[in-house]
Amino acid sequence: KSQYEKKKDGSLQDWKNISNQLYECFLSTECLNYCNCHDCEESSQLYRCIDCCPWEAVCGNCLQKRHQFPHLHIFEAWRNEAYVGAVLDTPPWTLRSHTHCSTKYLKNIVIVDEKGRQHVRSLQFCKCEGEAITLIRYRLWPSSTKFPRIAFHFDLLKWLNGLLIECHLSVKGFCEALKARSSKHHRSYFDYPIKDIYKVLISETVTEFRHFLHRIEQPSNLCENLDDGTECPACFSTSTKIYSFDADFQLVRKSSAGKQWEQPKHHDCFFLDQAKVDKFMEDYCADKKKPDVDCSDFQAGNNVRSKNKTTKLSETAVFGSTCRHEYPKYFFSLKHGERLGYSVYLLNKLLEEKPVDDSNPIYVMYDIACNLHSHLKKHAASSVLDKVKFSIPIFHSYGHKMSCQVLYGPRRTSGIGLTDGESLERLWSYLGKFSRITKEMTPENRIDLLTDALLHYGSRIRNKLSQSLPGRMKKAIFLENTSSTTLQELLKQLPGVSDEMVNKWIEDEKLMFSSTTNNQKLELTPKEDYCLKLEELYKMRETLPPGQLKEDITYKRLNKTIQKIESGLKVSYAKSDILFKRHLSSAKEKNRLYILKKLQRLTSERHFLLDLIKKYARGQAIAIRLSKQVQKVVAKIKQSLAEYNLVGEPSMSFPLKLDFEDIKNQENEIWRKVEVTDRADNLSAVKRQAIQLKSMIDRAKEEQCLVKAEMVSTIKWYRHQHSLLIASMNNSTEGRKACLVKEGLFIEAKLLEFIKSFDEYIIVEESVQTIFFSIVGLDKDVVEIHVNDFDLPDFDENVLINVDFVDDDDDDDEDDINVLDFNEENLNFEDFEDDSDLHDI
Repeated sequence: KSQYEKKKDGSLQDWKNISNQLYECFLSTECLNYCNCHDCEESSQLYRCIDCCPWEAVCGNCLQKRHQFPHLHIFEAWRNEAYVGAVLDTPPWTLRSHTHCSTKYLKNIVIVDEKGRQHVRSLQFCKCEGEAITLIRYRLWPSSTKFPRIAFHFDLLKWLNGLLIECHLSVKGFCEALKARSSKHHRSYFDYPIKDIYKVLISETVTEFRHFLHRIEQPSNLCENLDDGTECPACFSTSTKIYSFDADFQLVRKSSAGKQWEQPKHHDCFFLDQAKVDKFMEDYCADKKKPDVDCSDFQAGNNVRSKNKTTKLSETAVFGSTCRHEYPKYFFSLKHGERLGYSVYLLNKLLEEKPVDDSNPIYVMYDIACNLHSHLKKHAASSVLDKVKFSIPIFHSYGHKMSCQVLYGPRRTSGIGLTDGESLERLWSYLGKFSRITKEMTPENRIDLLTDALLHYGSRIRNKLSQSLPGRMKKAIFLENTSSTTLQELLKQLPGVSDEMVNKWIEDEKLMFSSTTNNQKLELTPKEDYCLKLEELYKMRETLPPGQLKEDITYKRLNKTIQKIESGLKVSYAKSDILFKRHLSSAKEKNRLYILKKLQRLTSERHFLLDLIKKYARGQAIAIRLSKQVQKVVAKIKQSLAEYNLVGEPSMSFPLKLDFEDIKNQENEIWRKVEVTDRADNLSAVKRQAIQLKSMIDRAKEEQCLVKAEMVSTIKWYRHQHSLLIASMNNSTEGRKACLVKEGLFIEAKLLEFIKSFDEYIIVEESVQTIFFSIVGLDKDVVEIHVNDFDLPDFDENVLINVDFVDDDDDDDEDDINVLDFNEENLNFEDFEDDSDLHDI
């Protein structure tokens, strides 16, 4: 057995050995072992409290002493042979502020404690203040606004909120869980005045408390311009802005879920004004009915094929954006499929907040960035194109053709570092789990819940910046060093090739696949075109009977076309004329060269994809995507070969017939005859590997610059928040000032943590002024000792590729250095000729 199996067997046996002892021990605690009170040794009726000291039995007097203050505990009394529930009188809950008030009065309230149990308690109120307001002083949340009969403990609703935003548990599920949590014996101790608290919570109670909790956690209303939870500190002062776009079609909303009653409580957080979005789409799509041409199977961006498949949905999806640190940015609901107009609206929104004097472009990573780019070109959006650069997220790029991977691949796009662009996919994996809850909500409640979830997700991103940014830096340094070493070893195989030459290859490759060079058409002279049509006419005369020839519509149209051409050119060739043969031969030579150039690009794309597949194991998601792309390329190669073989005689320089064996090798003699000014499509595997390594080195260097700027930005942002809090202290009431001091303590602690974490990479000249720690009388040295205990996880270079310091999944990096071994001899064209073999790649 392995060491793990031995350890597992031992652990199971240990629990098996002790299981009965644990059970017998519990049974022994259910009886009264001592007949005297634990505190005073009096022999009388004994009780125990199951909330504070369930292992001690005390008399009634001692129990009252222990619980002389307001509480929500449950007692059990020893009755002959067992403990049973006991209800004892509890003192009324009073407030010191109402002691001398002449209008004070007592009222019984049903309080649901933090464990979901119900208690009837007498609480003191005063007519000079609303009952709901007074309940807040008791740290209880009212079930209604005027005369509440039920109140919920803060901790219960905080627990509900935590389970909702972290575990996606609905209010209904939470209420059922409370029932399951409580023992059936404890539930029988007293009657539950409220039979179903779900109906009380679901009214507006939970929604209002979540917003109340947000205002406590983010005291932006207490201080002007203070963060409300929507800002990314790492983007605060950086000049390079990188955003990811995408839509999540899990987050639908049913039309039957109800109408909108009011504005969302978080109407100014994350989600944009939906009315403005709908108006923009109505105007933008009015004259753009023709669908854009997709470069792949993505349904996004198509006005005709968009996913508006049912009228039962009022919202079909959520479209959104994040920064490169995965912090949420802007979101809105879709009423149609993922049309390009939505991304144009979001792009315009981002450009609106871009400073006028900022010459740096913003970078947009979108799974159909190629389509969006061509769409903006088509509709003459030059003002936008000058300010934006586009890229495809790294995993989605494998679903695109080679030209898209070269022109829009994240490792080929300068300026974005090692950003993978898949941040929204990770966000959707979290946010999409709310779909079963939000699809039944009113519009405003849906927006509020999703906003609360985004705020929580953003807080998680913000809290790990002290670890994620240094982690990004260490990864970038390691990849730069490893890639540089590998590149230098590779270039030894290419004598005379320098880094500048590799940069030239990169530019040549991009030039090859740019729109101006990749869409070349077959250019023939008028006489060459005339001779091709004339040859077709002669063939029809030879193959079709004379009677059928007169009735053939194709023949009639072709004959009429040729007559017009002869009239315009003022020529008429016979089949035996030398000029006819000369022009026909020239036309066919151009046609063959045109098809060969297309075959050369397709063959190069096939080798490009096969090189990528070598890095991934069979069945891996990326390998499956790449295999589908290979299948498409193979089909295009077959089609082009068929076109070439149909050209026919005569031929001067090129073979009359070709098969795959003649063209699959990029070093074949046939390619030497193809005179191409740009040979980037015929790069060898070694050159292509050099391009990938050089691109990785460049992106790793950019990443280091970006991360250093983001470290500086993070510290600046927290210093800015710190200064805002200090400025607001003088104009605040006592209660507000106390909340600001707590926020200030948090900001100062985070600043010390960031400076400690970043000091290896950046120099922070100004120390932290721990003003708020001084206010509450804490010593700065104590704080620094606590921060010095903070350390990053150990960095293991051997598992760098498998463990990403920032993202949950980093298997999408096409340029990882440590790749799987792959037997090239076992991979050839025949592997992709049969569709049934593709799933094995």
